[in-house]
Amino acid sequence: TKIGLSPAILRTRLRAKEGGETLLSLREELRRMLGDASLEVSVLLGTPGVHQKALLQAVSADGRILAYAKVGWTTSTAAMIDKEHQALSSQIVRGLSSVEVPRVLGHRVWGAGRLLVLGPPSGSEWKGGPRRIGPRHFHFLRELFQSTATEVAVDERLGEFEDRAEALRGLGLSYDAHLLKWATDTVRLRVGGLRLPHGALHGDFAPWNTLSAGDRLFVLDWEYWAPRGTPGWDYFHFVVQTSSLVGGSSGGQVIRRIEGGARAEGEALLRSLGVPVGLYSALCVLYLIDIAGRSLERDPSLAKADPSRLCQTWRSMLFLAGSGAWAMESTGSKPFSEEPWV
Repeated sequence: TKIGLSPAILRTRLRAKEGGETLLSLREELRRMLGDASLEVSVLLGTPGVHQKALLQAVSADGRILAYAKVGWTTSTAAMIDKEHQALSSQIVRGLSSVEVPRVLGHRVWGAGRLLVLGPPSGSEWKGGPRRIGPRHFHFLRELFQSTATEVAVDERLGEFEDRAEALRGLGLSYDAHLLKWATDTVRLRVGGLRLPHGALHGDFAPWNTLSAGDRLFVLDWEYWAPRGTPGWDYFHFVVQTSSLVGGSSGGQVIRRIEGGARAEGEALLRSLGVPVGLYSALCVLYLIDIAGRSLERDPSLAKADPSRLCQTWRSMLFLAGSGAWAMESTGSKPFSEEPWV
């Protein structure tokens, strides 16, 4: 069955600002790039907001998926698409043996934005990725991190976080800026002066950005990848995202999962990266400071009026970290100022 484009969507949402190019002409471009004059496309619009993009699925006349295309029509979404292209074209990501990643079939300027065309997974047995992290995930996280691992002074990163807190203050997010600075000052007591390995990270590692087939894992959506991140960053992201967005957990409940059932696996990952497991809790707080600050700086609306669920989770966890109540929340022990995070 051929899948057509919705004219209403084309008219109201996705007309390029320059050149008058619409998704109808984009379909013709995909036909040219993929060498199939009869292909049709379906359109999925992402979550409304500053990062909203369009995802197109190109399908042959006999129903085979030929490619996926991402279209970003604003400065911010074009930059995200460029970053994903950079990641998927890098030797770091292309050289991964533990997972499969999308093949880049094309990347170009499209109107006022960007177009990225990606090949589908090989085979047809793929299904949604598992919601629980397992051996395949850990193999991938180790390989990716170690591909660029180099020692970095933690104080350097803490300085970056403080600068980001000031940037949030300038955006009118004084409460969030205070939380970031408070948590940064507290975690400095534990990791200040240390040098720790930093390595590549996916940046949005979560079940909905993976597919699985038997013992194979396909990892999608590299828009937030970075060549340098703190140890365990992607692991903590997976746990926080699934706990908050899938499980509906509060910040305190997420902490109890991190310090409870998720701790043994997280410590095993840190051990394999050559990082002292006694830094486990502090590294989770470093992740929170980084993801909250970076996300709110990109999209301040996450924290205004009706804060998103994730923003509420970050705020709660950062408050518990900054106040020294994290250990009390997770184990009933004394605050950090009286008892180290170990």
